[in-house]
Amino acid sequence: MKLSAAAHCLTLAVVFAAAVVAEVRPARAEQQEFQLTPYAATDPLVEQAVLLSGRGEWKQAVRKLLKAESVPLPSRRYLAAVWLGRAGQERERRSRLVEVARADSPLAARAALELGRDLAERHQTEDALRSLAQAAGAPGTAADALRARVALLAAGGRPEEALEAAGKALEHLPTARERSDLLLSLGAPAGGEESCARRVIYDRYFGDSPRAAQEAITRAWGEEAGDVAILRDALFGSGRVTDLPESRRSGTWEAALLQGGGHRQARGRKEEALAAFVEARRLASTPLRQGAAMYLEARTLEGLDRDLDAAEVFSTLLRDLPDFPLRRDIEMRLATIAVREGQPLRAVDRLRTYLASACPGEDVAQALWLSGFVEYLSGRPESALQHWERLQRSYFYDASFGWVLYGATAIYWQARSLERAGKPKEAAERYRVLATEFAGAWYAVAARARLAVLGVDLPPPGAARLERSPAEAPSSLLLPTEYAAAAELFRLGLWAPAAEEIRRLLPLTGPPAGIAALVSSAWLRSRSLHETVEYRRSFGLMPPPWENGSRFWRRSLPLAFPEAIRHGYRASGLDPALTAAIIRFESDYNPRCASRAGAYGLLQVKENTGSHVAANCLNEKPVKRRELFDPLRNLQLGSIYIAGLMARHHGNRPVTLAAYNAGPGTAGWWLERFSGLSTDAFIEQITYPNTVGYVKRILGVTPLYWSLYHPLLGVEPPMLDVPEAIPSELGPFLDPAKGCPKGSNP
Repeated sequence: MKLSAAAHCLTLAVVFAAAVVAEVRPARAEQQEFQLTPYAATDPLVEQAVLLSGRGEWKQAVRKLLKAESVPLPSRRYLAAVWLGRAGQERERRSRLVEVARADSPLAARAALELGRDLAERHQTEDALRSLAQAAGAPGTAADALRARVALLAAGGRPEEALEAAGKALEHLPTARERSDLLLSLGAPAGGEESCARRVIYDRYFGDSPRAAQEAITRAWGEEAGDVAILRDALFGSGRVTDLPESRRSGTWEAALLQGGGHRQARGRKEEALAAFVEARRLASTPLRQGAAMYLEARTLEGLDRDLDAAEVFSTLLRDLPDFPLRRDIEMRLATIAVREGQPLRAVDRLRTYLASACPGEDVAQALWLSGFVEYLSGRPESALQHWERLQRSYFYDASFGWVLYGATAIYWQARSLERAGKPKEAAERYRVLATEFAGAWYAVAARARLAVLGVDLPPPGAARLERSPAEAPSSLLLPTEYAAAAELFRLGLWAPAAEEIRRLLPLTGPPAGIAALVSSAWLRSRSLHETVEYRRSFGLMPPPWENGSRFWRRSLPLAFPEAIRHGYRASGLDPALTAAIIRFESDYNPRCASRAGAYGLLQVKENTGSHVAANCLNEKPVKRRELFDPLRNLQLGSIYIAGLMARHHGNRPVTLAAYNAGPGTAGWWLERFSGLSTDAFIEQITYPNTVGYVKRILGVTPLYWSLYHPLLGVEPPMLDVPEAIPSELGPFLDPAKGCPKGSNP
């Protein structure tokens, strides 16, 4: 199977490859103190102008604004240009933008970007290119300017210049999604058997945007495109057997594959899924169909912790079907299995080959993360640091497991590498940023624990400051000089552009101290409070409620049934803040919640678990399902069970949560495989992605729940320690108790 593409795309692949492999470290930025108080709060003329603009009296607002001499003239002209654009005065707007672009102002690059876009729409190509070239010289606008240059040059029939601009753009775009969007808009590079075009298309099709690559998949596979679609449906559990023609709903490859996919998505039915995929492999009539069944069979074997069996199936598939759409994913999984099986040399070889053969725009975040992790575990912290610095620059906003952005992951493990390399001061600097700027993240809790080990004092979490606004920016901040434009946009009241400018800079500079308050204030002023969850997912930054933003966090972290939570605490001694966090991610405070796995109520307790606790800890009769929908009963049984797991694991919260989510038997298997690792490394090695995200999210928000609701949840702050290591000898670590905390036995 071959893909058709323009001939010039071969050159594109060569140009881009150099950009992807490059390991250029940014110079450490100089810092300066920026004033952040909005001009409207200090200058009456600006305040009057803002009020006039709010009423749509744009011309009067501009006249008033230009008289405000306390504001730098280029800044006044830039804001005037924004208002003139809203008034439809395009000629005067462009005139103002030209003046700002020629001035010595932090807003010159942004004015040049907007001017370049306007000129491009008016087909003034050369003038537009000059303006965009100026904007490309500033880090905050470089990505947008280069992307605009690529589109303009490609549309103008200048492919070589478009290739050069595209190669530079790949270095500045901060997410894999943006890079692949750029490639798909140009026509992805083509090649031989391992075509870059094909790989970029597969990355999108089997990612979160199948429609973007649907047409290319159809062209690539022809009649077999339908089989590729069924593979995707089975992989994500989105296809149903009832969607097939009636004649194919049983005894066919399609039915077996979709049936297995449905089982795979349901907890506790992995053995049934495996049997279905084995049956699909037997029924396969083409190499692609056989490969699809083998791939899903191997994925299911991984889920059953049968890594060696999975590796054997994956290796056979790579050998027999070199054109399989998910070949690169298989290579990554084989490297991951090698790490888990204690084969670091094999993993390093696979990862080096994987990264060296990466196509431009291809997502290699997981490979960078795993490469750094292997180097770290192998005692090479300097090499690990390089991988994690590149991960920060290129994938800051890409998510790993459980809404955890790679930016926070990379910064934490950079600090761990620096600590191991004998540089505690540099490590402490990164830990402090995580602890203060990434509230609600697991890595903030882990960073606090590491700071305590290093002997660095950090004020403990306190009660939420309910009197503060949702997110209040400080009057000034010490920031890298690159943030000059963002600070000026904020002072002008251009909140959304300020937040976007910061978004572009964070991967390059790392989060400076205090940036969470600034970016969250800008974002919340430009949007509405109900979008808080999406904001946290996209930026990852927010000040903690004991400093700022308590109303913001109450939207993200609600609380209900406090009396039931206290009842669970009295029955078990389990930390109420931890219980509240578990409920948030188990049932979202819906007492009628029921899962496909047969778990019910606030803490998602199964009937057999509840009956076990009732019989062994409370000397009561087995419970019935309807009892589990009662908040008081559910919290009593669930809290006792979790507290028993906590006692069994000697207070290690991460391991306890992993056992609650995946089952004590599965957690015991992980402990046996990964004993001797530090607790943070153990979490990263957990083989169930959902469990990794579950553990990290709950540990991250537990201190926030106490801060927000401590009068209802008790007066003592939650325990924030992260035990240093999983014991090498598991005997003393795993208490053979029956699952009842001390004091709960009748």
